[in-house]
Amino acid sequence: MRLTLTRFLPAFDPETGWSETPIGWQLLGASDANLQLRLTNAALFDVPVDALRTNIKLIEGVLEAPDITASILGGQFEFDAQAEGGELTPSFQLIGSFADFDLDRLLTHAYAQPALRALVSGNFSFQGRGTSTRNIVASLSGAAQVEIQSGTFEAFNVAQLRNGLGVFEDRTQDELAEAYFWKGRENFSRGLGLLTLREGRLQTNALEILRQDDRLLAKMSGYMDFVEQRLEVPISVL
Repeated sequence: MRLTLTRFLPAFDPETGWSETPIGWQLLGASDANLQLRLTNAALFDVPVDALRTNIKLIEGVLEAPDITASILGGQFEFDAQAEGGELTPSFQLIGSFADFDLDRLLTHAYAQPALRALVSGNFSFQGRGTSTRNIVASLSGAAQVEIQSGTFEAFNVAQLRNGLGVFEDRTQDELAEAYFWKGRENFSRGLGLLTLREGRLQTNALEILRQDDRLLAKMSGYMDFVEQRLEVPISVL
């Protein structure tokens, strides 16, 4: 039986959004504790968490979990976590890194058809603070750097799409997509990206996919608005 961690987290309501009910994370202030946590066969947002290990220390409403290690979709994560509650304003912070995370498996899990097949490594730092779930989500801030290893770009073949633009000049975007999207692929040598999180909005203006000769293949920009649950990811190709 798989332990689903998502059930312990607040949920977004499509009609009313995030809850604005005051919260205090009173459990953190209930008592002091020093625990060893070991998880296997768990899930977070329906993503399998193969294993997670950490030591948790809770003193006067402050939770510290240094040196967390986790195995998620083939990737190895190492990070520190801290949270405050009880008599303190609810807040949290995550700082860490990851290596060999399987982007293919994540995109297949989320969208059934991955646009990229590659392993990803990087580092991240995220934090949030507030007296309601909506306040916390709207306060989210931080950054992440990612490096994508060699792989394939699955959404379309750049040369085929570029040649097709002239043929489909007077056709609709749907006809162009039907003819070329998910009909070809392109090998690439690596990808580099910087993502920033500010006021609950994760954004990138500089995620670049490079060809085997290090020439630019595609550049992605876009954002994920966690407050309103909106996603936009335009792609430009050369």
